[in-house]
Amino acid sequence: MAVAATAYSLLVSAFLIHQEPRYAVMLADSLGTKGAGAAATRVPLAAPKLVHVAPCAYAAHAGTWQPALEMLSRLRPLLLPHTDKGSPPDWVALSAQMSEIGRQVYAEFQKKFQLESFDVRVALLLTGPLRHSEDVASGCSSTLAVWEAAGAFEVQRVAGALHFGGSPALSGLATTILRNEFVRDTMKQSPLACAQALLAAHAALSKLSTAISAEANIVVCGEGEEHAVIQGTLLSLPNSALLRG
Repeated sequence: MAVAATAYSLLVSAFLIHQEPRYAVMLADSLGTKGAGAAATRVPLAAPKLVHVAPCAYAAHAGTWQPALEMLSRLRPLLLPHTDKGSPPDWVALSAQMSEIGRQVYAEFQKKFQLESFDVRVALLLTGPLRHSEDVASGCSSTLAVWEAAGAFEVQRVAGALHFGGSPALSGLATTILRNEFVRDTMKQSPLACAQALLAAHAALSKLSTAISAEANIVVCGEGEEHAVIQGTLLSLPNSALLRG
């Protein structure tokens, strides 16, 4: 009898991303689960979900671990020529390539996991030469996009912020907190103040959902290749071992 590969599940993870013209702050939690034993017991594991994909390219992901990392690993060589030469990508062509990568990886892991469906959700933050032309023209230091199974892996640009709490209700709660006048003003004061505000919203989510870890990972991304890890871990690609989950 065939045995399905182990899916390292991160099904109700959270990530919170906020953009300002000169910087962006990304937060993702650290909760994962792994199947163990014949009884299909799920056990928790630490799985920080912020990724340094390539120079000027960062990601937060939720859903199942290996497909998300495989998608990002296949995206990396498409981005490197642009960061090496400082030349902007053709966004129409890049989006089409990313959609194809997402669908291919999803089909491959359907077979590996022997599952009809599973969640894969990737948020991309691109800086420097990788930005969309509209963000370059407006003077924004980054481009934010969503690349997910729920959207058939069609790349969708997002402006300003992206809040995912694992469910529409929790995502809405994060948005409500971060749109509060006091919190909104705090986020505009500095990157560190913004990180603190995202931490506060994440703390509320983690207190209300056992599927969101209390631990958070935060990175501040500036213009070009500069970034700073404020808390937790930023995984760096390439790393073939991580593709195993």
